[in-house]
Amino acid sequence: MKNFFDLNFQNRWGTFSIYEKFEHLIISLLTAIIAALVGAATWQLILHTFALVRSWSARLEMCQWMRENWTRRAYGTRQEVPA
Repeated sequence: MKNFFDLNFQNRWGTFSIYEKFEHLIISLLTAIIAALVGAATWQLILHTFALVRSWSARLEMCQWMRENWTRRAYGTRQEVPA
């Protein structure tokens, strides 16, 4: 498994010119920055999705509470409105 990921990089690094080493470092830096941005965006999406689900859950509970109170006031009981 180590050979698969290593790909003789250490052996090849010595043969790179200064410009090729610079290119490789810049590519690695940009890859790390993009990975961090994608990770942060994914985390924010997860947090906002959970917040949205929670707010809709609270709204549904409020609607149910309002319907029960309206039914109680209109008919004096907790029964459903007759069809």
